[in-house]
Amino acid sequence: MKKLLRKTQSVCPVCLKVLPAYYLARGETVFMEKTCAQHGHFATPVWRGVAHFQNWWQKKTPDKPEFTQTVGDHHCPYDCGLCTDHRQRSCCVLLEITPNCDLGCPICYAGSTVGQSPEPSLEQITQWLHFLYEQAGPVNVQLSGGEPSMHTELLEIVRKVKEIGFPFVQLNTNGLRLAKEPQLAKDLVAAGLDAVYLQFDGLDDESYRLLRGRPLLKEKLQCIENCQKAYLGVVLVPTIKGDWNKNQIGPIIRFALDHLPYIRGVHFQPMSFFGRYPQAPKEKERFLLTDLMDEIEKQTAGLIQKGSFTPSGCEHNACSFHGSYLLQKDGTVKANRKTEEDCCCCTAPKKGEAVEKAKKFVANRWQMPLEAVLAYEKGELEDISNMESFLLYGKAFRFIITAMAFQDCWNLDLERLKSCCVHIVAQDGKKIIPFCAKNLTSLDGLKIYD
Repeated sequence: MKKLLRKTQSVCPVCLKVLPAYYLARGETVFMEKTCAQHGHFATPVWRGVAHFQNWWQKKTPDKPEFTQTVGDHHCPYDCGLCTDHRQRSCCVLLEITPNCDLGCPICYAGSTVGQSPEPSLEQITQWLHFLYEQAGPVNVQLSGGEPSMHTELLEIVRKVKEIGFPFVQLNTNGLRLAKEPQLAKDLVAAGLDAVYLQFDGLDDESYRLLRGRPLLKEKLQCIENCQKAYLGVVLVPTIKGDWNKNQIGPIIRFALDHLPYIRGVHFQPMSFFGRYPQAPKEKERFLLTDLMDEIEKQTAGLIQKGSFTPSGCEHNACSFHGSYLLQKDGTVKANRKTEEDCCCCTAPKKGEAVEKAKKFVANRWQMPLEAVLAYEKGELEDISNMESFLLYGKAFRFIITAMAFQDCWNLDLERLKSCCVHIVAQDGKKIIPFCAKNLTSLDGLKIYD
């Protein structure tokens, strides 16, 4: 027996034609189902727990972009972007500053090449930045690729981001160059980099063999050590494929806690099936946000409770969750959900509030709190009985756990896509495209956007 929970629109995984789609409950699992007249019926799990699915949705006030670059004549997802149908301003925007990579991961969402393809020039990237600031204002910027550390003018790009007026810039990296070149982390800090967004799939080499094609744990640990010495904040970014490395969820969180205040948090990404890995996923391969919440509580032996997680007030409810915590002196953690500063995800935020809070939340949590860290290294936070040391301890030992489930052709929900606030500047420098639309890949490798 199936129960209809919600209606939306999606695409056919083969031809990417827009189709009616339905969230249907089969027992306690929620599936997205859709039927293409040419290619048949498709069903994929999207949530565990019907009551949780229904309660997770929050009312949100649309916060449409001030400027759009296209008119929605062909409608979502074909008119990105941003088109006049889009409902959410940019929060974090990626700049793909090189197509090249020194890994060639089997699951790469971007299908990055191991080679010497032409990379955008500093002049071209500067034009992108000016365009982005004119269209979206002072958003958070992520330098991505490919592997962005391979760009020959990386330091100058970081400087340009800050010169133009963007308040927060992070480097989305595999960490290999940072591991090899200890001076690079110091140079990046001097240039204005705020955080390293580090690919980190586990504490064993088997996870890297499966997901990245070779053992990499030694390099990951060296990268973290070099960033620590440079006082450059690190956020661990694990891709979780349920049948490959879900057993690493607890160890990753405990590793992060053990390396506070230098590691600032963990951002989990359940694997999406696009890019270099577009094949039809088996049901057991689909690792959901709710699966992740359950595993976090289970693998931390209740140290992190799944009830401490809330949906974002910025992007669509089904896209992500977050929790903010403070490591206590006794090794326990305290969840901080209710304060104005910690909660970027208020119920029914007013127009404009959600994006601004989300930007500040990430910047405040992921940057290295240098004064607090230096006080910790001097031993000044052993006794936190006075107000100054208490406040510094709170800055040094707060951390966040976040997660984002990117959409692929099997579970794309156009309602979610229209509410996306994680965007990419197109290579022509004239469009801003939602992340999941930009990387959408059909079963046969067809893409809507290059």
